[in-house]
Amino acid sequence: MSHGGPDDETRDTDAPGRPLPTAALARLYEEQGLTQLAIATWRDVLAASPADVDAMAALQSLGAKLPDGATSPSLGVSLESSGELPTGYGRDEVVALPVDATSLLVYWEITDAGIQRGRLAGGDGPIALRVVSTWLGDDGAPAQHTRDSILTATMGEAIVEGLQDGAAHVCAVGLVASQRASAFVPIAHAAPIATPRAR
Repeated sequence: MSHGGPDDETRDTDAPGRPLPTAALARLYEEQGLTQLAIATWRDVLAASPADVDAMAALQSLGAKLPDGATSPSLGVSLESSGELPTGYGRDEVVALPVDATSLLVYWEITDAGIQRGRLAGGDGPIALRVVSTWLGDDGAPAQHTRDSILTATMGEAIVEGLQDGAAHVCAVGLVASQRASAFVPIAHAAPIATPRAR
């Protein structure tokens, strides 16, 4: 089911009501060297599925302590659950990770307080995801492209496809602002992320 995703420029991968910690997301964090985020995501996966031996093995390989109630995959699993997954973290946040040369995985959460700040700063439209891509053109001159996608929820994750390869990308979630020259009021930014050149 599609939920919380942008318009037809992106493909939504979010489960209803909250971002969905998955093994694929945890592996992406590992590939990017974001060990603490990988550990946190694997722990969320294990909380939802206490018998997930892949999650336990991944946590052990990352040198992380297994959650209370979990046992080593080689010794079996516990029937205890470590609790419900959070429905949100209560902070304005955007995280972007490269999927391939032309795609990013973007996770966002925007709070009511963040939206209120955006309204006071001139945001008079819906919530949107803005991706600004910068790269060097064939002539060596810098080039830039901005893509805005309307979001239908304050929290979610989506794959943004069709981006420029070999570029640096900055993702932000904010409000459309019809009276501003930029047409956008940012609420939260992700750290800049680079995608490789397509082969």
